[in-house]
Amino acid sequence: MKTKTNLSAAATLLATTSLALGQPTITKQPTSQSVSLGANVQFLVSATSTNPPLTYQWQLTATNLTAQTNAILNLTNVQLTNAGDYGVVASDTSGSVTSQVAHLEIDPTFTKITKGAVVTTTMATWICSSPTNRVPRTF
Repeated sequence: MKTKTNLSAAATLLATTSLALGQPTITKQPTSQSVSLGANVQFLVSATSTNPPLTYQWQLTATNLTAQTNAILNLTNVQLTNAGDYGVVASDTSGSVTSQVAHLEIDPTFTKITKGAVVTTTMATWICSSPTNRVPRTF
């Protein structure tokens, strides 16, 4: 009977200790960003836990993003539909915590050039003007 009492006390102590250690803590919040159409975006979160394993679930406007379960969220070739409020839920065996919201703004007036010829100063011809003449110059 004494063994059962000791085991019961040990289980109670273990459960109390686990609760006292608490849920995960976010140590680095994701940050808001403003980018151009076609850019690549990376959101990062860091969290600690005394009750591993630690898992992540990224969200866009409080809706889970499918298969986005790492500490880093990579978005490639972003479009206007990617704009919004991103957050992540970090969870462990004792509970979960939600990050602050990171807003992604996408500027539709500029598009990142991802293919085709790129103009450099060695390929450009500039017209340099002075009060007396105009001289084409190639740099």
